[in-house]
Amino acid sequence: MKMQNKYKIMLIVLIFITINLYLIFKPAFIFSDENISNKISSNYLEKQGSLSDYQINSSKIFNTNKGTFVETRYNVKPKALVYNEWNAGNGVEGYNGWLINKSTCIRYQKIGFMYITIESFTEL
Repeated sequence: MKMQNKYKIMLIVLIFITINLYLIFKPAFIFSDENISNKISSNYLEKQGSLSDYQINSSKIFNTNKGTFVETRYNVKPKALVYNEWNAGNGVEGYNGWLINKSTCIRYQKIGFMYITIESFTEL
């Protein structure tokens, strides 16, 4: 009987940790090996919350001694209030509020079928 209670407590703790990981990292759930780099890039851009639209031009996965990364090149159409934030860094101004040829390196960790963004930056 005590062993069953121990397993129940462990299960509750595991569920609690899983829910917290999801809420903190908002991982990409990817069930297919096709276009993983595009899916990770899309997940990253969708989490920004300040975009009206985006287009991924290219993405590729590469490994370094610092971890596994997705290098992505994209265009974004930021919402008006955050245009200057997105205009900083790389890329150039396009037409109709689009910023084009931006790039980001996304370091991620795979846990089962979840891909969690660890950090992102413009240059390696």
